Amino acid sequence: GAGRAGPVEPCGTRDLPDRPELRETSLVRRRTLVVDEATIRHFAGLAGTRYPVHEDEHYAWAQGYPTILVQGLLLFLTQLFYAGVGPTGRAEMWFRRAVPAGSLLESCQSRTDPGVWAMRMVGNKEIAAIGRISSSRSTASGE
Repeated sequence: GAGRAGPVEPCGTRDLPDRPELRETSLVRRRTLVVDEATIRHFAGLAGTRYPVHEDEHYAWAQGYPTILVQGLLLFLTQLFYAGVGPTGRAEMWFRRAVPAGSLLESCQSRTDPGVWAMRMVGNKEIAAIGRISSSRSTASGE
């Protein structure tokens, strides 16, 4: 279709948190997990998303992956669950590499900063994602 002529003006301000510093030697494994193909496909159905790299092995192979990939949101929600977050707080995750279905993962917590978590690939020790999770317990005013 016809586009708008001229440059696009920025709208709003960029407010992204800095990725936390992560000393891999500070990581302590809290859980080990495998996300299988059935879970990936089930999550796609629940989320209502349809991306071929998460559903079609042939497409994933054509992109250079050994099989379909785990969704970033599924990794993020899994990490939140393992961190035991409360009903309020803040969480961010930075993704560093693709995670093929069936990969053995470690959910790790930093000893030096307990709010920093990582999903690490067991086979090659590569960090797949880094998260910063802070739960805050708040009470309603007047209590």
